[in-house]
Amino acid sequence: MLRLSALIGLYKSLELYFDEPLSREWVRLPNRGPEFEGQRPIDAMVAGGLPKIMRVRAYMDALRGGV
Repeated sequence: MLRLSALIGLYKSLELYFDEPLSREWVRLPNRGPEFEGQRPIDAMVAGGLPKIMRVRAYMDALRGGV
């Protein structure tokens, strides 16, 4: 249940921060951000499991000014 909540929160943050279609594509694009090191966010989250998903959600919340 926590994983689902984190993913829903992540997608909500993406929708608030980016316009479509970028909000839908963002997880599939290579990213040089500190959480990704050039990987696609989806690949980083799959490899890192729930802890990484939570960090990516927190990263997006921080980008849009949330806590």
